[in-house]
Amino acid sequence: MTMRCTSNRPRTTVSTAYGPRQMGMILIEALVAILIFAIGVLGVIALQAAMVKQVGEAKYRIDAANLTEQLIGQMWADDHTTSTLAAKYASANGSAYLTWKSLVENRLPGAAKKAPTVTIVADSATSDTRKSTVTLVVYWQAPGSSEMHNYSAVTQIR
Repeated sequence: MTMRCTSNRPRTTVSTAYGPRQMGMILIEALVAILIFAIGVLGVIALQAAMVKQVGEAKYRIDAANLTEQLIGQMWADDHTTSTLAAKYASANGSAYLTWKSLVENRLPGAAKKAPTVTIVADSATSDTRKSTVTLVVYWQAPGSSEMHNYSAVTQIR
């Protein structure tokens, strides 16, 4: 015995107030929303990439500043006469300069392409040979960059 279930309710048809031209608009609206969301996600990814690049560049600037301050500290601890400072630090053959230069080349990318410069000038306002103006310039080239960056410091050793 098979049973059939029948209903006495009349069949109803679904009609929209918008007519057949409006069919599928929800799908188009969803696709537009997905497109806008995807563009936003791409913007966030681009922002993240720019941030990572800037953090790397800031790290190299901090390293360059620390290296120049380290050499200035060594000069302050050493004999302050201009001739001694020039012989040890400004000369391309000076022992302290060569040690510091190798440290710069190891810590900063592309620093070997352009050697750091150390300029020591005696203070011309006085006859004291223990007063000098020191200018240090450190160069580096960030990975993937074509331009050389530099950090310079000027100080007086007295």
